[in-house]
Amino acid sequence: MRRERAPTPSLTAAAPMLQLAAQACQLEAAALYRCDGERVLPEAVATVGPGCRLDDRDPLLRRCLQTRQLAHRRSDGGDGVPSRYLAVAPVLSGPDRLLGVLVVERMPFLALHHDNLALLLALLGYYADGVEHAAAARAVEDALPDCPHDFALDYARLARLRRDAGIPSTVIALAFGTDEHSADWFEQTVRSHRALDLAWPREGGAQRVLMTLMPLADTEAATGYLLRIERMLQAQFGIDFERGRIGVHTLPVPADGDPEPLRRLLGRCGGGSADGRPGSGHDA
Repeated sequence: MRRERAPTPSLTAAAPMLQLAAQACQLEAAALYRCDGERVLPEAVATVGPGCRLDDRDPLLRRCLQTRQLAHRRSDGGDGVPSRYLAVAPVLSGPDRLLGVLVVERMPFLALHHDNLALLLALLGYYADGVEHAAAARAVEDALPDCPHDFALDYARLARLRRDAGIPSTVIALAFGTDEHSADWFEQTVRSHRALDLAWPREGGAQRVLMTLMPLADTEAATGYLLRIERMLQAQFGIDFERGRIGVHTLPVPADGDPEPLRRLLGRCGGGSADGRPGSGHDA
C-alpha cells in the first residue's frame, strides 16, 4: 500500500518571525514561502521590504531545494550568478524536512557574511521548532502545569537557539508581596514588558510573581531591563526593589531546555529568604 507523505504544516506567525529576522540580520527585502515537498507554493506567507517576488527557476532557489542548505551569491562565485536573490535559506524541521524557504533580494553587502547568515539559519530553525515541534514544550508544561503554552514553547525554542548558535536568552523573575501597594506595582510592571518579551504573571501563591522570558538577551540586556523597571517604579511610586521588598531572580535559558532550573527559579520566588525578606539571586 502506498504510504502518504505527511502534509506540510502552515507557517503560522510568519510575519513577526520575519520582522525579527529582518531586524537581527539586516534584511531589506525578503519573502517567506511555504513548501509542499519540493514545490514552493506561489503565495508569500510573509514579506519585508518592497518588491520581493518568487522565481521558481532561480538557480539559488533550486540549489537550496536540492541541498536543503542555505545558498548565497558569495558562495557561488560572487555577482556573476544569474540570480535575482542574494540568498535563499531553507526552513527545516529536523535535518531534512522542508517546511518553507526564505528568499532575500536586498540586504547590505557587508551583512552578507558567514556569521550573519548563520544567525539567519538559527532564527529560521527557532521558528521551525514552533511550527512543527510544539511537543518540545511538553516537558516544561509537565513540570509546571500552569505555565502558558506560548511561554513553554518559546523556552524550548530559545534553548535550541542557544544550543545551535550560542545565542543567549534570559528568564527574569520578580516576586512581589500580596498587599495592596504591591498589587499596584505588580500590575504596572506587567504592563511594562518589551514587545518581544513573553510575560507570565502568577498570582494566588505566597507572592505575586512576574516571569519574563527575554529572547536574544544576555546578562547585559537583562541588567538593562531591571534598571528600566526599577526606574519606572521609582518615577511612579517612589520605590526601588529593596524598598518595595521585590525579589529579583535571573536564569539563563539552558541549552538543553531542561525545565528543572525554571521550576527551581519559580520555587525560590514563592517564599522569602531566611530573614523573611524577598531574596535576589541567579540560577544557573
